[in-house]
Amino acid sequence: MKYQRKPQRNSARAGLGQGKKTAKKFTIPVWFRLVGILVIILTASFCGFIFASLKDLSGIRVLETYRPPVITKVLDVKGRLISEFYKERRQIVPLSFMPSMALKATLSTEDKRFYSHYGLDPWRIAKAVLVNLSTFSKEQGGSTISIQLSKLLFLNNKKTFKRKLQELWYTVQIEKQYSKDEIMFFYMNLLNYGHGSYGIEAAAQFFFEKPSGELGLAESALIAGIPKSPVYYSPLRFQENAMRRHRIVLLLMVKNKYIESSEAYAAYRTFWRVYAKNLRTRQSTFSDYSKNFAPHFSEYIRNKLERDLGSHALYSRGLLVYTTIDKDHQRAAQESIDRALLRQNRFAEEEQKKLPENLKQEIFARIGPLAEVLLMGHVYPSQEVGKKFLRNVLEEKVKPVLEGFSILHGFENLWQFSAANTEIQEKKAISEKVEAALLSISPSSGYITAMIGGASFSYYNQINRAVSLRRQIGSILKPFIYAQAIEKNVLRASSILNDTPTLYGNYLPKNYSGTYRGPTLVRDALKKSVNVLAVDTLNRLGIDETRDSLAKIFNAVSVRRKTQMFPNDLTMALGSGGFSPISVAVAYAVLANEGKEVRPRSIRYITDSQGEILKNYEEEYLKLENRQLLSPEAAYIILQITKDVFSPGGTAYKPRLLRDFKHRKSSFGKTGTTQNWKDAWFAGANKLLSTAVWLGYDDNRSLGYGRTGGGVAAPVWIRFQKQAL
Repeated sequence: MKYQRKPQRNSARAGLGQGKKTAKKFTIPVWFRLVGILVIILTASFCGFIFASLKDLSGIRVLETYRPPVITKVLDVKGRLISEFYKERRQIVPLSFMPSMALKATLSTEDKRFYSHYGLDPWRIAKAVLVNLSTFSKEQGGSTISIQLSKLLFLNNKKTFKRKLQELWYTVQIEKQYSKDEIMFFYMNLLNYGHGSYGIEAAAQFFFEKPSGELGLAESALIAGIPKSPVYYSPLRFQENAMRRHRIVLLLMVKNKYIESSEAYAAYRTFWRVYAKNLRTRQSTFSDYSKNFAPHFSEYIRNKLERDLGSHALYSRGLLVYTTIDKDHQRAAQESIDRALLRQNRFAEEEQKKLPENLKQEIFARIGPLAEVLLMGHVYPSQEVGKKFLRNVLEEKVKPVLEGFSILHGFENLWQFSAANTEIQEKKAISEKVEAALLSISPSSGYITAMIGGASFSYYNQINRAVSLRRQIGSILKPFIYAQAIEKNVLRASSILNDTPTLYGNYLPKNYSGTYRGPTLVRDALKKSVNVLAVDTLNRLGIDETRDSLAKIFNAVSVRRKTQMFPNDLTMALGSGGFSPISVAVAYAVLANEGKEVRPRSIRYITDSQGEILKNYEEEYLKLENRQLLSPEAAYIILQITKDVFSPGGTAYKPRLLRDFKHRKSSFGKTGTTQNWKDAWFAGANKLLSTAVWLGYDDNRSLGYGRTGGGVAAPVWIRFQKQAL
């Protein structure tokens, strides 16, 4: 049998158990495992951080509908601009309207490789890292225009790693979605140039009073340097800083071959030689600079707009507010008021030069009530007087009287108090000027067409006296007392009243002239403005019922206003309450409107920037029914009587001024002068306009001896009506 050889087993297996060494199993060190776990945790955490940082970010598609804050424009009744509301003063302009030099200056300063990179500039980032490492600071930045835009649109300026991640994400998305020109358009319209101006158009208007499209090389370079630090590089606040920055921008433009060095040198030198002479004040802001044609009116409607629309819509959505104001009427009102203020201030200066007589009048005016008690006779006021002369008259004339009064009634130091107080008041008064207010309203529509709230509108003088004034109106109220009497058949225009001294309880009214006429027609009582007969008429009517009727006519919409305007006593007939020009103008508009209610209106309607109506006040107004507050017959009779104010013998008869006043025959009115000539009023109307005018001092000083409503306020009314109509 043939022997067969068995096959060999696997050598590895064959060697088992034959005394050879066994191979060791590989084991991962513990420290290596811990490091791996830590790396995995950190990586997961980092990914989680990135995910959390980017999770809630809004997509950049909002840019397609994004609207940066845009100014709200206030327009007059003819659609002309009168003022603007904004928190960021901005006007959006397309890239094609921007000057090429402004774009080149911005590129040179902010991102010279903007049109060649994809949102991130590796060279700039590397340079920034090297500079910051060498200086151990964060002096150099690597932001591109796209990165800056992402911050302007979506982020804040906090320097955190999270914000950097979000910034990069937005930058990449913006670059993917929009062209370079579109990015540049957004950027140039969003930059903050300081002083409340945002976007290149607002900056050009503010710094140079011209559209951005008209900017030259030097102007473009100056503006391009400001956004880095709008305060520090402001040419208005820190001119030297602005000059250094200006030079740097021009040199960068030369370096980038946009201009020649000779052009840069000439532009810089010529610009600062001219521009430095025309710099505005250090406190200038866009809001200070903006031309507000009717500042008191603008502030008057601002509160209503904020309440009805909300602050965000008012200051950010670029609304158009169509108002009732008429720019022509407003201009006429301002010119008439300015002329009257100039004359009154000149009068005050002249009065100061007439020391001896006016000195006595001023001092006696200050102790008028005391003079009445001590039977010293009627005294008259005047304007400011010098300290030296004041002291002499006090010592010679007033001191003996006050000392005697003190002894008689047990007062102490009355003389010392009076002298010190008078001196303080004089010092205060010398620095103050006369104030004025005018309000005009259309009787048929209720449109407020002109509003002047003071001698000026500034940080220190923003009181709107046309609305918030609370002063006595004197005889201005009398036509309405007689109108009530005629309507209720208590009197007729031909009725006869007896003008004699009459005591009503403890109240004894006196006529301005100090004389009494005896039997007097109601027509003449109103025409001559007889105080005693006006009080007598109110006494016949009854105070309570008359107050209620007059409150409606004067648009006293609250109990508080009714109480302020119409005190619960017979002095009400003499206009002793506190009135504003708007309430007076409304009341005279009621007479011109045949006794029908007149509601003052300031806003007609509001649209968005596309012309869509957001709120229609006209529509709301037309739904209301104007009540008959006074019978047409009573209104007509009073109107006819008060027309005589412009006739010979009338208190507003000014032949020279009235000569070419076409509406003279259809106009009526009444003067008002309060005690010691502290307030000068004139109110009047015709079918087209009802206007109230007031002049006086805020501290209730006298306008001066003989400064009546007819002499001071009536000329303002006549000039205004002539120009406005």
